Amino acid sequence: AAACRPRALQAPRALAARAFSASNTEDLEKAIDSDKTLRMARPVSGGLPDFVEHWTPALFRKVGAGLAAASAFAWPLAAYHEVSLLAPFLATGATALYWKIGLEDLKHTSSALPQNFPVLIHIRYILESIRPEIQQYFIESDEGKGQVPFTRVARSTIYQRAKGAPDTRALGTRRNVYGEGFEWANHSMFPVSADEVEARVAIGGAACLQPY
Repeated sequence: AAACRPRALQAPRALAARAFSASNTEDLEKAIDSDKTLRMARPVSGGLPDFVEHWTPALFRKVGAGLAAASAFAWPLAAYHEVSLLAPFLATGATALYWKIGLEDLKHTSSALPQNFPVLIHIRYILESIRPEIQQYFIESDEGKGQVPFTRVARSTIYQRAKGAPDTRALGTRRNVYGEGFEWANHSMFPVSADEVEARVAIGGAACLQPY
């Protein structure tokens, strides 16, 4: 029966049996390694780019040395008018700024991120600082869930009315009229006379001092 069982079903059971029978850490590591041979592990999409994972203080110094060499090479090129006269100044300034930020990051003591990712960590800080703007202008939908206290459509309507501008959109709507909880008014297929509709509703009973 086991020979007739599909390989996809044999693999998890084989791994579970090996992991269950592991009596120490070494056996458990062997069972995990055998997981790869059974092809149960699948690559996970996304994650950080490779250059971020491989970025180290040693690589920071190599890149800095390359920038310094390029800056030094730019001066004779500028002297012979092969490149613009601004090129060596810009290259030297960028290299000096690179080394200044990187050396300060390596001396950082309150966090391990600047020490492990000198200079590169500041890209993350910049992206975090503009995250609300990116969320608002590029990611946030018009009627997305979780937008409090107002959705983007509601805010746009409020702004238009406050400026005295038209707040309506011609040729249909962008709202999900078929979504759950959406309310609207339809024409009645069987209308009744206005006399049959109670025009006023009394608020307050006998215990109310001033009904209205």
